[in-house]
Amino acid sequence: MRSRDTVELGVDTENTTGALALYEKLRMTPHQAIDTWQLRTRTAPWTAGQDSAP
Repeated sequence: MRSRDTVELGVDTENTTGALALYEKLRMTPHQAIDTWQLRTRTAPWTAGQDSAP
């Protein structure tokens, strides 16, 4: 059996469940931070499920 000296876990730091506090309590520390950006656009004029616009 192999042993590991580190493990990684992805966490949403804005999650309101308290997960981040739990990991910090277990002495886990940040290794990498990633910001994800999203732009919501208007809904297409055609019905969802169609293959293309009219």
